[in-house]
Amino acid sequence: MDRTMTPVFSGTLSRRRSAEATIRLIVEKSGVFAFERFLDRIDFVLPSERLRLKLAACEIYDNLLRHAVPLVDGTAVIRVSRRNGTLYVGFHFKSPSFAAYSLRTGDHDPVFDRTSRRWHGMGLRMVRKLSTSLVFRAGELCDRVFIRF
Repeated sequence: MDRTMTPVFSGTLSRRRSAEATIRLIVEKSGVFAFERFLDRIDFVLPSERLRLKLAACEIYDNLLRHAVPLVDGTAVIRVSRRNGTLYVGFHFKSPSFAAYSLRTGDHDPVFDRTSRRWHGMGLRMVRKLSTSLVFRAGELCDRVFIRF
């Protein structure tokens, strides 16, 4: 098994979540491929949902790499679940810089930075268009990003 990937749980649940798959990943560039493999193996994701899930979730993973590192223990726990027919993805991690970053992630227009010669905010706009909800929550013990499809 890839050193970046530790499956935590995958299976069917009887309470609020009808299905859930969870993974703990070392957040590094090579981890995106392990993350994609994890998403591809989730059997309760419908074919019509898979591409949106992968695009949106991989964009959030990329944002963790670009804006939230270093993570406190270098890892993130990512949970994909289905509740009442709705697909959710939650990223759970701890980053000293996430609280400040989460304050800048409002629903505003992307901005072109002439110094770095790149757009900022295009990826989050894409995630918002692919999903029905994108929420950032900074916390003392754990930072979280939630996507609902």
